[in-house]
Amino acid sequence: MNPSDDELTRWTRAWRGDEERLPPDVEEAVRRSVRRKSRALVAMAILEIILTVCGLVVLTKLAIRASGTADRAVAFSLAASIAVFAGLIGWSRRGTFRPRAETTRAFLDLVILRSERRLSELRLGWVLLALEAAVFLPWLIHKTYAGVLATPSAALMAFGFLIAMSGAAAIFLRFLGARARHELGEAREALEMLSGDAEVDDRNVVNSKPSRAPKPPLL
Repeated sequence: MNPSDDELTRWTRAWRGDEERLPPDVEEAVRRSVRRKSRALVAMAILEIILTVCGLVVLTKLAIRASGTADRAVAFSLAASIAVFAGLIGWSRRGTFRPRAETTRAFLDLVILRSERRLSELRLGWVLLALEAAVFLPWLIHKTYAGVLATPSAALMAFGFLIAMSGAAAIFLRFLGARARHELGEAREALEMLSGDAEVDDRNVVNSKPSRAPKPPLL
């Protein structure tokens, strides 16, 4: 985890003191962090587009050159699932690249929106992982009975590779989900504190109004 990943946690803890207002340096730190992650999000989106296009090209060529029906079906099904997944991810990230306004509340709203969308994307990742396992497992069984994986060691290596890759992907998805939920909770708490500061300001304005002098009691 990068040192900047816990910045929101440190800021939130700093706001848990007795101060009634957000320090200006904290607000500026929130904005810097969001802008930095916006640039990272754009770079990640470009990289994902490149990898998706390359993957679709490779899978399409494999499907065209495949000699068997099962190999062709596996390649085409994987290409279709990746294309659908990429489209859903792109749709999910709409409105997550910049805040609606240049205010601290808008920046925190953007952090919350990104975390919620990331959790949705990770749920799609679980679906994609399940689909890939559902495609590859019957394919490996077919290859085993067809004699392609002729030796037990070859079959064991193929099934072991599938299990290892699926397990690694599952661990990575769980890690990303835990980090997204943590960031979402911290952002929501920070937003509540910011709302509390606004309420304090409103009460101070109300309390600062001049009060009428009490009427003398009737004798």
